[in-house]
Amino acid sequence: MKAATTDHRVTTRIVAGVAVVGLIVHLLTIHRYGYFRDELYYIACARHLDFGYVDLAPLSAFLLRIELILFSSSLFALRIFPALASAVTVALAGMLARELGGRVWAITLACTGMLGSLFFLAVGNFYSPNVL
Repeated sequence: MKAATTDHRVTTRIVAGVAVVGLIVHLLTIHRYGYFRDELYYIACARHLDFGYVDLAPLSAFLLRIELILFSSSLFALRIFPALASAVTVALAGMLARELGGRVWAITLACTGMLGSLFFLAVGNFYSPNVL
């Protein structure tokens, strides 16, 4: 039995398109609410970097420190990395489905399933180590 081939250009466009839709959804809803209470704690941890955090990885505090240096501490700047990480997660789900032999329908379903996941929509909308 011969395996069906998929056109990589078509599937790459689908993966990129759904990831961009996810990024746009996050960018449109970034200013809905004020600071989440945990975000203030993560900002304080980023201003006082250490390797001994009990509840978060030092890399997430370091990435937030870089983000604060580059973009200041505005709400949009604080939530841009989680929005980008969420879009990358959608793209990785599509690429994984393609690598496992999925055709166009399977790749589209994997991307939209990841995009529609309430957990990733919620976690990608505020700064948290969970999205990273």
